[in-house]
Amino acid sequence: MRKDKVLIICGSTATGKTDLAVRLCKKYSGEIVSADSRQVYRGLDILTGKDIDKNSKLKCPFDQTVRRIHDDYNSKLNESSCAVRIGYRLKEEIPIWLTDMVEPDYGFNVKEYKDVAMKVINFINLHGKLPVVVGGTGFYIKSLLYPTETFSVYPDIKLRNQLDKLPLVRLQQRLVIEDRNKWENMNYSDKQNPRRLIRAIEVAKSRVQLDSKKDNGYLTQKSDVLILGLKAPYPVLYERIDKRVEERFADGAIDEVEKILEKGYSWDLPSLTSTGAIHLKEIIQGTKHSSEALMAWKWDEHAFARRQMVFFKKLKNILWFDISRKSYMGEIDDAVGKWYNQN
Repeated sequence: MRKDKVLIICGSTATGKTDLAVRLCKKYSGEIVSADSRQVYRGLDILTGKDIDKNSKLKCPFDQTVRRIHDDYNSKLNESSCAVRIGYRLKEEIPIWLTDMVEPDYGFNVKEYKDVAMKVINFINLHGKLPVVVGGTGFYIKSLLYPTETFSVYPDIKLRNQLDKLPLVRLQQRLVIEDRNKWENMNYSDKQNPRRLIRAIEVAKSRVQLDSKKDNGYLTQKSDVLILGLKAPYPVLYERIDKRVEERFADGAIDEVEKILEKGYSWDLPSLTSTGAIHLKEIIQGTKHSSEALMAWKWDEHAFARRQMVFFKKLKNILWFDISRKSYMGEIDDAVGKWYNQN
């Protein structure tokens, strides 16, 4: 039986992933599924670089909302913050799914992404379209491809609140009790990282439930997947990143963030602690001049791009294309055409 086809386009920021995806969607009747952890938040189009038509509104053709799984989650502002909206916005008439899913105070996680993304991918396939997963969030893409137990464990908010109060040594002792093998296989840096220790404890406590459930939602088990990776020499990439940072600042990223704050949201939210937001905070609060903050923003984006490449190079079966080469688009067309037309 012929498997459903799924195309994935990954790589570091500023490599033109979305533009390529739109081009291929027009050619192969596809729809885009975003894999960007920054773009799941509503109201931050400019800051997070949502490459979507400005007048495009979110359309939810099925299951308007999904209630948050954690019963102990309470929005400080409104009831809608407790829901995930599954829908799409348009770029050049091509749907881009899984942006604008949650309010800025929602702690969205990779498990939720995997569940929602698989649902949308199946929906697109059932309608005879080609799902094109696009993004630079490595954990999101990995969660769709390869079975890893941590992707099957939802954050336990109550447990995290308890563990957050413990000193480092107590967290280390707790993990040894819960999962000695995990502790012994962690590197020194992870053993000194409270966040990594808390997540390891969280996963360890869920192991009984994990062992009794088999996750059949991974693309590698049910689909014919082609993975394209976009890269560039770092000097070329840094120049593209710098241009994007300047464009976002000029387009009104500060105004956008200030509107979020005016609604009552605070700086400590997941949506406002990412690269870019922390630098705009310095400008808004007057702790840095805009030129100094923008330079720091660019440097942090450079470092982020390097981390993305380190992560993606560890994944298997990615066909890499250097966007600084004039022939790269033709090479991509050949690879996708051959894959798409074979049974």
